[in-house]
Amino acid sequence: MNISEIQAELRKIGGQLQRLEQELEDLKPNRKTPDLNSDNYVKIERMAGSSPIINSALERSSGIVKKRYVQFLSVIASIKKDDIAKKLMYIYRVAIGAKLWDLGVKEIAAMGYSTQPSFIGEMADLGEPLKYTLLTDSLILAGISGKPDDEEIKVISDFAGMLKCTAEDMAVISTVAGCILKDNFDSLDEINITQNKWTGVFSRRIPQEWLLNRRTSTFVNKQYKPYTNSKSKEVNPNQLAVKNGDIVKKGQRLGNNGVSGDLLAKENGIFYKKDTPDSYFYAYTYNYFDDFDDVYKWGQRKIEEAMK
Repeated sequence: MNISEIQAELRKIGGQLQRLEQELEDLKPNRKTPDLNSDNYVKIERMAGSSPIINSALERSSGIVKKRYVQFLSVIASIKKDDIAKKLMYIYRVAIGAKLWDLGVKEIAAMGYSTQPSFIGEMADLGEPLKYTLLTDSLILAGISGKPDDEEIKVISDFAGMLKCTAEDMAVISTVAGCILKDNFDSLDEINITQNKWTGVFSRRIPQEWLLNRRTSTFVNKQYKPYTNSKSKEVNPNQLAVKNGDIVKKGQRLGNNGVSGDLLAKENGIFYKKDTPDSYFYAYTYNYFDDFDDVYKWGQRKIEEAMK
C-alpha cells in the first residue's frame, strides 16, 4: 500500500468514526439509566456470576482493553431498553469471564448510559480476534429482545466498518451470533468460508461435541505419487480452508495392495497433515471454528492409538 492509499484509508476510517460518534450523540436523549433497584443488581450478579462467558483473548488483554470491550457492550445495551436485565446479565458474564472482578452490574449499566461518543475512537485499533468476538457479543445483545432494533444494527454496522471487517466477516459473525442465541449450531455448516482465520476465535462458545463430530482422520502412505495426467487442481494441504471433496493429495495405485485415487477432504474445514515415524502421514480435517491446539492433541492421540 503506497502513501496515497494509506491516506485515503485513514480518511475513510476518520469519516466512519465521525459518523459513528454522531449516531451515539443523537441517541443520547433516549439513553437513560435503567430503572433497577439495588436488589435487582444483586440478583443479576448472583445469577450470572456462576456462568462466566470465557473469551481467552479478552482474558489475556490489558485491563484498559477489557474495560473498553465491556463499555462498548454497555453502550449497545443502552440503545434499546427492552430486556435490560437480560442484557446486563450477559455483559456481566463477559466481564466475569475476563476477570474484571471490580466491575459490578450497576457500574456496567452506568458505563453504557454515561459514555461519551468520543470513546469510540479509542476502539479503532482493536485487532483480531477481539474485534470479531466484540461484534458477535454486540449482535447477541441486540438479538436478546428478538429482532434487533435498526439503531442497534446501524451502530454495530458502522463500528464493523471502522474495524475494516469484510462482508464475509460479518456473514460469519452474524451466523455465529444467531447460533448462540438459538443454541443450535448446524447453520455453521452452511457458511461460505475462504480463509483460515476463525480457528479458535469462538472457543468455549461453540459446543465441543459439535466440533468433535466434524473432525475426520486417515492414514496415507507417504509414497502417494502425483498423477502426471490429472487436470484436477490440488490444494495446498496444510492448514488451509478446504471444501468437502477438494483434492488435498493426488495419488495413483501403489501396487496391488496400494492406495488408489485422489485423497479428498471429507468435510468443509481446515486440512492438516502430519508425518509419522514410519511410512505414513496422518491427515485430518477439522471445522473452521475448531481450536487447533485441541485438534493437534486429538490427532496425537489418534496416531498413538493407531500405532499400537
